[in-house]
Amino acid sequence: MLRLEKISSGYRMKSYINNVNLRLENGESLTVLGGSGCGKSTLLKTAAGLLYPICGSVFIDEAPITEFSRKELFGKIAYVPQVHAASLVPVRDFLIYSRIPYVNFGKPISEADMAIVEETAQLLNLKPIFAVPLMNLTEYQKRLVYIASAMVQGSDIILLDEPASFLNGEEKYKIMSVILMLKSLGKTVMTAWRDLDSVSKFSDRVVILDKGKIISDSPSVHMPSYSFSNAPVSNTVLM
Repeated sequence: MLRLEKISSGYRMKSYINNVNLRLENGESLTVLGGSGCGKSTLLKTAAGLLYPICGSVFIDEAPITEFSRKELFGKIAYVPQVHAASLVPVRDFLIYSRIPYVNFGKPISEADMAIVEETAQLLNLKPIFAVPLMNLTEYQKRLVYIASAMVQGSDIILLDEPASFLNGEEKYKIMSVILMLKSLGKTVMTAWRDLDSVSKFSDRVVILDKGKIISDSPSVHMPSYSFSNAPVSNTVLM
């Protein structure tokens, strides 16, 4: 379970989300929906412990996130960014690095850890690109590799920051299928998203975020219509 209590957070003491209260149950898939600059990334980074809130607290299984060591937190929650840095590291090695907190420093990766890497790669069909450097992948392939990294990390909670942005329709559909797969594996998933017409396909619940505040929290099938910045949102992609 992930819970945010009275969270205000941002950068250089400027708040981008304000007094946010949010609870995500184990195994639930929740989408944070909103336009550019509304605070979606700030919300996810704060929930993952990558941003320290200006005020308020984040809890995992009712324990404050500040009580976990970095290694413990690594096994609890993973954040998958929207933008991925170019790297010459091959896909296989990148996924192996995601097991580093669990392995003995200076020793080869164990068969058990390598099996986790192999099984995850098989699930996401990454083995054909194992030897390819990250910088040579398509944007869609990079998204899959970073999601695989979160899975290899062993985290129960996975936060996806706009995983389908700038992808074509077929690739977006595949990303939605991956989110459903994560849920079927028992993962708790929170996804920042813009496309209003597709959230019900992979979400149990939808939170609408506008100007740093939650203005709606409802089951995806009952998601209300709402206009961001006085622009109609029905059948559109939020920009």
